[in-house]
Amino acid sequence: TGRMDVGAVVGVLLAYKDLPSPIKELIDWDQQRQDVQIKYEQVIDQFQPEGMMPPELQALPDGPPPPLGREFALSAVAFSEDGRVKTLDGITLIVSTERKMAVIGGGGSGKDMLGQVLARLALPSGGTIKVDGKDFFQLSESLLGARTGYIGQDTYLFPLSVRENLLFGLKHRPTRPATYDEVTLRIREQFWRESTRSGNLPLDPNADWVDYELAGATGPADLMPHIVATLKIVEFDEDIYHFGLRGTIDAAARPDLAEKILKARHTLHARLQDAAYAGLVEPFDKERYNKNLSVAENLLFGTPVAKNFDSDNLAADPYMQTVLAKAGLDHDLARMGLSIAETMVELFSGLSPDNPLFEQYSFISAGDLPNVRLLLQRLGGKGIEAVPPTDLPRLMTLPFRYIEARHRLGLIDNAMEDRLLAARRAFAADLPDAPRDDIQFYDFERYNSAGTLQDNILFGRLVYGQAQADSRVGALIAEVLNELGLRDAAIEVGLEYNVGVGGKRLPAVQRQKLGIARALIKRPQLLVVNEAVAVFDGRTQDRIRDNILTAADGRGVVWIANRPSQAAPFDEIVVMQSGRVVAQGKPADLAAKGGLYAELMASG
Repeated sequence: TGRMDVGAVVGVLLAYKDLPSPIKELIDWDQQRQDVQIKYEQVIDQFQPEGMMPPELQALPDGPPPPLGREFALSAVAFSEDGRVKTLDGITLIVSTERKMAVIGGGGSGKDMLGQVLARLALPSGGTIKVDGKDFFQLSESLLGARTGYIGQDTYLFPLSVRENLLFGLKHRPTRPATYDEVTLRIREQFWRESTRSGNLPLDPNADWVDYELAGATGPADLMPHIVATLKIVEFDEDIYHFGLRGTIDAAARPDLAEKILKARHTLHARLQDAAYAGLVEPFDKERYNKNLSVAENLLFGTPVAKNFDSDNLAADPYMQTVLAKAGLDHDLARMGLSIAETMVELFSGLSPDNPLFEQYSFISAGDLPNVRLLLQRLGGKGIEAVPPTDLPRLMTLPFRYIEARHRLGLIDNAMEDRLLAARRAFAADLPDAPRDDIQFYDFERYNSAGTLQDNILFGRLVYGQAQADSRVGALIAEVLNELGLRDAAIEVGLEYNVGVGGKRLPAVQRQKLGIARALIKRPQLLVVNEAVAVFDGRTQDRIRDNILTAADGRGVVWIANRPSQAAPFDEIVVMQSGRVVAQGKPADLAAKGGLYAELMASG
């Protein structure tokens, strides 16, 4: 009616005094909602940066990748990071996937950026690239990943084995499903259902993802020859071979290989009887003290599996202490340790920590020396009886590291050898069943799974002080393995070597070789080598270049040369300056014209 009586007015006023509290709560809630909305949008923006590739280009392929095409047609391609300075300026070029092209130029020529654009690692700011008429930038990642290869100067390696890094470029889709037992399969199926519901692809990381056809193989069984051939192209096979010699295998898991290594052992020891190799190797003999082994190694006469039998921990092992006490060697070894400590302190007084004598007498380090000196000062010239029981293991550790043929302090005479051999026999005879598994004892007719391949083949130690013993025996081992067809088996073991975080366990040269091999093993239709051999010396650069060109017969190579002289054997050469192509043609034609090409070639 538009009229209010006194009671209504009073009621409104009473209600009004209670109104601010719910209104404030509503305002606070709306503020929180807006804050959450802003944070949500910020998070979403982080997953949608500019230049993000469309999902359809990253789709999983249904089958083997199709051929890439015969040529790349670049038209007025430009690249600029800031919109002002152009690294590439109007590049018009035909790149064949069947021919070899070199690109040369000085600093700032833009040649390195051209290599990145051809590999789609950088998106041009202008121009077009067509591959047999198709837009290069609309081709799927799986197709480019399979059919193109790129190697730059900085190779990144995953903290995995050499094999995993080498085969990474072959992994584009699951090719063979993993095998599971019934219980595990149910768990995996639940995992895949959860993946699908959350919007992820139900892919099995345990499946075999390696595309063997890309490498030219039919499956895992015949992949190894292709791996070895690729390693030889980059001259990395010898390094992997030596990794393999230092590697181990489980004889239970690889009984076939273990048996072949035993055959190599017999063959090698027969060859070592030749007068040309006399005195180079002291074989392991259960009945003889080996002067080229440490005291600890002679006592164990095997390879420790558990840490308690390591030479640094052996003196504190209760069972070893019991064996030595029964043999009456505990105090004698402690006296020997005291004698070594006194000799070392006197010998190393005043020497810097990097002195080569520390390497020669490696059973005591520069860091241990102050502690040993302090112990001797506390004894004040007293005998072994004054040594506190807590310090005895430290003293006994010193003779455990002692190698008579290396350290030559004259501490092990014939009588001591006999006593140590008696302790060796007692140690093996009385060892309980549980710790028996902690040692792999030396046996000429058995493979030692705790030892390296080389130790198993050699079954002995190189004699200290023999000139070129390492190289001569190493060459003999290589000869035996080649005769028995085991060199590739050693390389296969070497492929399991872990390269460390970012490949830091490999020198820069080896990292780069592995990176090049990773690109080569998939036999790309177009390989872009962007100054990737710069880390090698000049002769190695030329050899690897020639090996790559030979291996890529019938396929395309774009070689961004770090030295202009590398361009000589290529079908076609492109000369760049200030982001532009200033000359292009066959080497002979460019040489006849002179100009910038001649200047660059003259510079080397």
